[in-house]
Amino acid sequence: MSAFADEALKDFGGLEGLQNLVLEFYQQLNRDLMIGFLFRPFPIEKLVDGQVEYVRRLFGDHSGTYPLRSLKEVHQALRINAGQFDRRQKILVDLLRTRKIPEAASNRWLQADHRLKAAILYQNATKPPAAT
Repeated sequence: MSAFADEALKDFGGLEGLQNLVLEFYQQLNRDLMIGFLFRPFPIEKLVDGQVEYVRRLFGDHSGTYPLRSLKEVHQALRINAGQFDRRQKILVDLLRTRKIPEAASNRWLQADHRLKAAILYQNATKPPAAT
């Protein structure tokens, strides 16, 4: 890991702390009445591994080995809408606050997620027919 990544992951309690935080995050997502159905079909271990790898890379640690896939490839079949995306973000914000993750680290993660919103939201490949 780079010195920057070492310092950034320290805010999460190191790699183990980040893994525990992400596990708790996905457990909360699975239980959520509004969006849990989006997560329940998938093995939680794979979701956690992918999110941990994403956050590690976000904070400059490229030493992981989990292969990340295209966001469109992963999310388009789920047909995620803006409200569902925002609900996920709210759960993450609340967890980061509850865990007392420093604001700079929290904001870096949340802002990165927000920049990816357009790639994650469902984009209908065909336009509806024009009204006549």
